[in-house]
Amino acid sequence: MELEEILIELHRFGFPNVFCNKDGWRVSVDVHVNATGAKFDVGSDFKHHSPSSAASECLQRVQIIMRGFGGSPLAVERKP
Repeated sequence: MELEEILIELHRFGFPNVFCNKDGWRVSVDVHVNATGAKFDVGSDFKHHSPSSAASECLQRVQIIMRGFGGSPLAVERKP
């Protein structure tokens, strides 16, 4: 997947964030669940050499967590 496609997919679950510092790239997403006031953060490791690599790892982690919610993106509600 291209970086743009991964970010669009992550946006289905919340708001993706792309970070870069002197150590490398990291991508995370604040995932909003259907419980009022509840959310959690899923992110890649730090020190990726490209934003695409960081985004791919983040998406893999979101997919693993979503399987724990029954595998449905309906388990989350993205806030505007």
